[in-house]
Amino acid sequence: MKYTFTDGNLVGEYPVERIQHCWYDGTVRRDGCCFDERFIDPKDFDYLDLSYIETEEERREQGIDHSRMFVTMKNGERYELILRKVGSGEDLSRFVPD
Repeated sequence: MKYTFTDGNLVGEYPVERIQHCWYDGTVRRDGCCFDERFIDPKDFDYLDLSYIETEEERREQGIDHSRMFVTMKNGERYELILRKVGSGEDLSRFVPD
């Protein structure tokens, strides 16, 4: 996700091509189908957009509309943004892979 650097170029290229926000039905038909979507240019991504990213707990709830946020990279790879709760006793002072 970091900037992409090419040989001889001191300036890195931002690797994100676009951000896609999708809303899924969980209240009207309750079929889980996407009923709306929005594409966000990375330059226009705002901290308020973070409020639409669901937590792992919200994803399990039934009877509510859901949303998912995807990031498409310039190399074609796609990722989903998901919020994971951090435990109060979890050591955040160093990186420890899962």
